Amino acid sequence: MAIEIVAVTPENVEQAIACAQKVFKPNDHFSIRQEFMAAAGMEPERSAVRSSVEIHRAAYVMALKDGMPAGFSGYYSHVGHEEDVWLGWTGVGEDFCRLGIGEKVVAQALNAAKFEGVENFRIWTTNESEYDSARKLYARMGFAEEAYNADALPTEGA
Repeated sequence: MAIEIVAVTPENVEQAIACAQKVFKPNDHFSIRQEFMAAAGMEPERSAVRSSVEIHRAAYVMALKDGMPAGFSGYYSHVGHEEDVWLGWTGVGEDFCRLGIGEKVVAQALNAAKFEGVENFRIWTTNESEYDSARKLYARMGFAEEAYNADALPTEGA
């Protein structure tokens, strides 16, 4: 059966959260739940995410393979920097790797963001070996790596 990409909505947000929590470590689970529910337009998460991390807009998609949640991705932008969109939580369930799902959900998320006048697409990831395949995917999709510079951000009181 084909892979179907659907928007994360209040009706399927729990499926998307469960899929994401299988991919990411337990210390990420609270943030995943809060961000997915906020992106689906649910309160109080929507207001909490907007005020605590100043997210202007966000949306997530989920891949279904034979009706089963298989992967997810999304995007968000920060208040005051609406021209930049950041790739949100992105992953593919262990049983669904190497089927092209990662590329499909990332492409769908970024295509959706294009309709909002976005100028820059950005990704933050780590250099841990468990994320090697994700970094290779991003490079294949045309993203360029920038070195992290902690001094690029203003410090408190500066």
